[in-house]
Amino acid sequence: MQLPSIHSGTLPVSSIPLQLDRVGPDQLAELIAQARLRGIRLEDSPEVQEAMRRFLERFKSTSGRFSKNTWRQLESGWSLFVKWCDSNSLIPLPAEPETVSRYLSHRAMTVHRNSLKVDLWAIGRVHRAAGCPNPAADSQVTDSAAAISRRKVEEEEEGVSQASAMRETHLDELLVMWRKSPSLTARRDLALLTLAYETMLREAELARVKLKHIAMQPDGGAILTIPITKTNHSGEPEKVALSRQCMMLIVEYLELAGRELDAYSDAALLGSVSRFGKALKRGAPLTTKTIERVFARAHQALGLDKLGVRPWSGHSARVGAAQDLAADGYNALQIMKAGRWSSEVMVMRYCRDIFAHEGAMAKRRAGRV
Repeated sequence: MQLPSIHSGTLPVSSIPLQLDRVGPDQLAELIAQARLRGIRLEDSPEVQEAMRRFLERFKSTSGRFSKNTWRQLESGWSLFVKWCDSNSLIPLPAEPETVSRYLSHRAMTVHRNSLKVDLWAIGRVHRAAGCPNPAADSQVTDSAAAISRRKVEEEEEGVSQASAMRETHLDELLVMWRKSPSLTARRDLALLTLAYETMLREAELARVKLKHIAMQPDGGAILTIPITKTNHSGEPEKVALSRQCMMLIVEYLELAGRELDAYSDAALLGSVSRFGKALKRGAPLTTKTIERVFARAHQALGLDKLGVRPWSGHSARVGAAQDLAADGYNALQIMKAGRWSSEVMVMRYCRDIFAHEGAMAKRRAGRV
């Protein structure tokens, strides 16, 4: 790790009556914090700066307790912060809470909220290792980070809500095109898209569906147990019904892949297909990127790009299913429950145009010329 430069200045006291060789990082951080309350900057003392350097060297020498990936994240997160501070003539160590808040706001413009968490962790970890008060734990910074995270979530959800919808009519067209196809990829894709539409599952949730999660029913349909979802915090698995058509497509895909339904199998329901059209890595789940490509292929197969329809994403079936339910007269609460949303906000975003046509005034004025 590149050790950061430590701010030097003039301590407003003549000496420090402390034996710093007997002080640990946590104790030094507490002393610095207490001194600041009295208007004294202990961190400006050469003796304190030397202790901070010693602590950082010791921290670096014990990097083996971290995994290589964790240490790389720490080095990267910290070096980016130091570089930003240098370019803005700010002190990185010890950093003021205001400095960290400004940095988070800067980073939020270009990175995912999870990256901001890593940034905050790296800044705090280096400060703790150096024996400095942790600015990442200051309420100003935690409040700022929480506000940024909430805004990023809303922006991400808004982006999802703008995903182009895969409606049931699209699914019907794909059924005609792909159901009798000799291509394992086409049959797998058709089963996946139908499952995505009927369950309104997110990409990661689709990837986690296993053979053992499906319980066949007497009518040829099935009950799918969803063990983990983004909004389920109850600890109890959720269940959703699958139509007979959906199950037929799944069974036909499995047969073509040389597999079969197994109520006791931990294998992923939907598997990878090689470029030669053969089933790969039996039991391994699809990645979310692969699922994105499935939606992209379906969009292209229908020629929707030529019609100016925005590309599909892994959320397109979820959006389309919500819109079809709204068009059939189901209200926001019913759609919210079907899609397992925690509130009606996203339902209203997905279906606002359809609900507009169902409004009281729209119905009252319908048909007037």
